Amino acid sequence: MALLTAGWCLCGCDFCELKGMRSDVVWGALVQIARSEPRLLNNMSPVWELTRKSTEAEVSEARIDMCDAIERMVSLAVTKLGEMPRMTRALASAKLADSNDFAKAAWVVMYWGGLEYKNLDEWGFAAP
Repeated sequence: MALLTAGWCLCGCDFCELKGMRSDVVWGALVQIARSEPRLLNNMSPVWELTRKSTEAEVSEARIDMCDAIERMVSLAVTKLGEMPRMTRALASAKLADSNDFAKAAWVVMYWGGLEYKNLDEWGFAAP
């Protein structure tokens, strides 16, 4: 559920958006991961395992793991977009995904799970 949430928030939410991303391709990518790369789902476990008392090192490791899973899901979603007719513009936009997009999605999932991290620059958000 955490990985699906990250993918759907990249389709557009208050905190982040990856232009061109579609919820149906996110779902297809998640199904593919669940069937052929289920170990990758464990990368999202920090959503339930981290606490307010977690160390900065634990949070940093969790962010990296979560971003790896989100990046893989986006990669599969981009491939699926490329297989769809009339998705040239969406594909071009979604291909621009970078580490900041993945970190923002990870932050949103953590935030919606009850933990808010204030060091936003480490989570892909530009400092005001």
